[in-house]
Amino acid sequence: MNALDTILTSFLGADILAAMLLPPAVPAFMRPTPLPHTPAAVIKVCGCCGRRYGALEWARLEHVGHQDDGDGGWLILRNCIDCKSTISVQAEGNHG
Repeated sequence: MNALDTILTSFLGADILAAMLLPPAVPAFMRPTPLPHTPAAVIKVCGCCGRRYGALEWARLEHVGHQDDGDGGWLILRNCIDCKSTISVQAEGNHG
């Protein structure tokens, strides 16, 4: 433990210091979705241009974010590399 750690621990307390140094927990809906067992399987077709994405191609797309699906689950949003449309897939295991 260096001098700064000692000062911060004595000033803040070990529990508060540990909480400040640990990364925040990532909500389940923001964790990466497990890929299907067969990487060549088509998991998404762009509704705009028709480009087909397998698991590996999907994982490489620009991640836009997540969106509530209105039914207790979440959609994972990414951008199509051909037409730049936002496309989505249902996040696994997120319905209560």
